[in-house]
Amino acid sequence: MYLTAAILLKQNADWGLETAIGASTVLLGASIPRIIKAGIKPVPVGLAVLGSLNLGYYIYKYKQFYP
Repeated sequence: MYLTAAILLKQNADWGLETAIGASTVLLGASIPRIIKAGIKPVPVGLAVLGSLNLGYYIYKYKQFYP
């Protein structure tokens, strides 16, 4: 999903930011059950942090592009 979003963003095509937001949401959503199941371990926490940072960044860019 991130690769598709990157290609769309590079080409200034429609749905690039929305695809990146969706990929970040999926990453964050998949890491939360792992944290709950496995406990506080570095990989699930790292994925959750990465997903939330990416989600915040792409939402920020979306708000800049679509005021």
